[in-house]
Amino acid sequence: MGKIYNVQLNSSLATAVSTTSLAGYSKMQYNIDWANLLPPDKKFKLTFAMMSAISFGLNSNFPYITTNLLGHSYQPATNGFQNAYYLGHLRQTSTINAVVSNNTYVYSTYSADVNENTPIYLDNRPANNNLTVNILNNISNTEFTDAYATIIPGGTMRQDGFIITVQTLTSGVLTIGSVVTPTSLPARTITAFITGFGNVGLYLCNLSASVSTGTGFTAPADTTAFGFPQYILNLSFEELD
Repeated sequence: MGKIYNVQLNSSLATAVSTTSLAGYSKMQYNIDWANLLPPDKKFKLTFAMMSAISFGLNSNFPYITTNLLGHSYQPATNGFQNAYYLGHLRQTSTINAVVSNNTYVYSTYSADVNENTPIYLDNRPANNNLTVNILNNISNTEFTDAYATIIPGGTMRQDGFIITVQTLTSGVLTIGSVVTPTSLPARTITAFITGFGNVGLYLCNLSASVSTGTGFTAPADTTAFGFPQYILNLSFEELD
C-alpha cells in the first residue's frame, strides 16, 4: 500500500453553484490547491466515504455523485475502461420517527463507505483547483431535490372529551404532535399517549369534543420543497507505484 492523502470536503464551507434554489447542497464548488496536497507525476487510486445531515424527506431512488476530477483518469468497467466523472452512488437510510410542522415525517440520511463503490484510478493529480461536486438524481440525472414526505395517518376514531380512541389505522403512524382531522370537524393535536403508541388505542388531544364511533380521520400533508442536506465527503488518494 502506498502513501495515502485524505481530503475532507464540508459542504457548509463551500460555494453553492446550484441552478435551482430548491436543490440545497446538491451542487457545491470547493477551491483546492492540488499542487500543495498531492505530489506530481504520481498515479492514484481514489476512494470516498460520505455522510449527510438529516433530510426531512423521502426519495425512492439513489442519488449519485459526479465531479470534475477527470484528467487522464479511468474506471474499471465490464467493457474496458470508462471516463471517471462518476464518483459513486449513495445509500439512503430512513425512519419515520420524527415530527415536523405537526406532522409525522420520514427523515433520511445519505451515506457511502469506502467499500461500496468501485475505486477510480487517476494518472496524475487533479489539475482543476475549482472542484465541483454534484449530487444527482439517478432517475432524471438532474440535481437531486427532495420534498417533505409525510406518512399521512388515516383511519377511524371516536372522541369523548379530550380522549381520542383510534379504532383503526389504515396508514401512517401517530406521534405526539400529530394533527388529526375527523370528518367535517376541526383539526386537533395529539398531546400524549394513554394506551396508544402510534397505532390503535387511546390518546389525549388539545380539543374537547364528542365524536361518534367510526368517524374517519386524516392528517394534513406538507409537501414543502427541500434540497439535498449538508454533508461531509472524504476523498482518499492512495499513491500507486
